[in-house]
Amino acid sequence: MARRPTGPGRPEGFLVALTGGLLLVDMLGYSALLPLLPELRGALGISEIHVGVIVASVAYGTLLFGLPMAGLAGRIGPRRVTLAGAGLTAIALLFTWTLPSYGWIVAARVVHGIASSAMWVAGPTWAAAAHKGLHNARATTRVTAIGMLGTIAGPALGGWAATPDDLLRSFLFIGIALALLTLVGVATTRAVGTVDTRAPRLDDAVVAWRSPLFVIGAIVVMAASVTTAAESVVLVLGLGDRGQSERVIGLLFSLGGLGLAVGQSVSYRVLPRRRASHRGATMLALLAGVVAIALVVPTVTGFALSLVLLPVGGGLAYGVSLAFLTDGAERAGSTVAVGVAYWSIMWAIGASVGPTLYGWGLEAVGEASTLAGATVAATLFAAAVWLYGRVKLPLPDPQEAHE
Repeated sequence: MARRPTGPGRPEGFLVALTGGLLLVDMLGYSALLPLLPELRGALGISEIHVGVIVASVAYGTLLFGLPMAGLAGRIGPRRVTLAGAGLTAIALLFTWTLPSYGWIVAARVVHGIASSAMWVAGPTWAAAAHKGLHNARATTRVTAIGMLGTIAGPALGGWAATPDDLLRSFLFIGIALALLTLVGVATTRAVGTVDTRAPRLDDAVVAWRSPLFVIGAIVVMAASVTTAAESVVLVLGLGDRGQSERVIGLLFSLGGLGLAVGQSVSYRVLPRRRASHRGATMLALLAGVVAIALVVPTVTGFALSLVLLPVGGGLAYGVSLAFLTDGAERAGSTVAVGVAYWSIMWAIGASVGPTLYGWGLEAVGEASTLAGATVAATLFAAAVWLYGRVKLPLPDPQEAHE
């Protein structure tokens, strides 16, 4: 068992705050663009499909590099991977601001996704490894919940900072902030304390799938990501078409971001004594119902309600799925880093496929049909999780360790 450094006498809580803060600023950069999409569509002269690609481009990078980052974190240490990812993300954000064209925005956000995967895999793993007296699932959930707070301020900042001549000005501020926080991390986390890690094995990425709990977590996070992607394409463009400004849309996204952060932070308290499949299916069914609001009430009010409430259900689903994946990976003989990596990967699958399909759907079949498809898909995912759990987990599974 190798021993790796945490920091110069810093308490474990400092690592939670630092890694969570890095993820928070990263989410500022991810979400600041969302309320600007209607204006960017006109300014760049692009279609709904291109808008979907812009939204999905961060997830493309995460999808490709999420799992390798788990192995890299085990091999050279999560501290180095986290801080290197943060520095590269800062550069990508600054490039997004300086090169405001469709191709360069997509390229910069793909790089953002690659670097972000390093932060989201290695950061929670770093913090969790330092918490010897605290269960890993709770440590990782706390770090990611702090990160999700970025979705509160990000959209509002993106809308507030935008000007007719510089829609992407917020990326200058966010890139500088992340660069400064990265330097703080480099300067304040040099070796004194130690955490236990082990070198990655070739079968770590495979053996985790033997756990039904892990499989349920993977399905839930992917399905939630596919469903919540509707907010960043269908709902935001729908509100733009209904005459809402980027500042109004940014405010609605920020309210939704608050719900996302709260939902994830309290997720382990929701239905704690029920089997994992029941919890996951309930949260996916909730997401289906929220999407259906905009379908049934296709007005500004209905779209705004869906936009604000959808992240709440997403936060609940993301929180429990992260606990399922990390617990399931450890029970199967794998590592927490692999569980976190798959959480990022399954999110990336949904966050890349979802916006792309929604953008295509808006052009091919229209707004109502696209919303109906999202509602049906979430419902089917919920049923699949419930049925899988009935077969693989006939009794409530013991998750009290992280409750």
